[in-house]
Amino acid sequence: MIHNRTETKRRDFIKLMTLAGGSFAAMHALNLKTFAKEDIEALIKRNIPLVKLPYETSALAPYISEKTVKQHYNDHHLAYYKRLTGYLRKNPEYSNRELVDLIQKTRGGILLEDALHNFSTLLWNHNFYWQSMKPKGGILPPVKSQLSKRVVQVYGSIDNFKKAFKEKSMQLGIGWVWLVQVKYDLQIIRTKYSESPVPSPYPPLFGIDIWEHSYYMDYGADREKYVDAFLNNLINWQFAESNFVMMKKK
Repeated sequence: MIHNRTETKRRDFIKLMTLAGGSFAAMHALNLKTFAKEDIEALIKRNIPLVKLPYETSALAPYISEKTVKQHYNDHHLAYYKRLTGYLRKNPEYSNRELVDLIQKTRGGILLEDALHNFSTLLWNHNFYWQSMKPKGGILPPVKSQLSKRVVQVYGSIDNFKKAFKEKSMQLGIGWVWLVQVKYDLQIIRTKYSESPVPSPYPPLFGIDIWEHSYYMDYGADREKYVDAFLNNLINWQFAESNFVMMKKK
């Protein structure tokens, strides 16, 4: 008896999804072609970005050493990307979602979705963190810039802003600190552990990683010195300004 080719593909797909831990409902809801190996890889490449360092690994020295940048990027950031994409290959029903959408979809989930959520947020946060810095950064754009004016309007002065940002960064615990736009206002917020400021109605303008691996080799336990270096010498205000202007247009 000659089997129908489509039926054979359907059975092969069900077997593949069973081995990969996919749900029966998801199998029927999605097109077979979506889960061809080459299609999964294309979806991952399109939806799950890994930001390459926008500068040399030594470019942030002496404020963040080349050794720290290499370890942070290769041993942490790249590991999150590999773990996430590995999960997506084994559970392709999630591979058709862009990174921020994947963060939202898996928030509050358990087991697989909890793992997907944590690695998604850590990947997004690190992608944003590296872009939040630049060599010879930390200098605000000219006063005529929209963001500079808003910072002074909200905090009274640049020094007051830096003080408020540092206070938030020095609170006990690990995580991230962000400058976000709240409608026509600015706010400094903190997210714990692997949590991210996206998706939310308050888009981040720049952010700092305050997990110990981001500064321990350079500053030991002195997080305050690391935060000072970030504020005074590393912030990429042009990146923050572009985010601010883009959000205003939206």
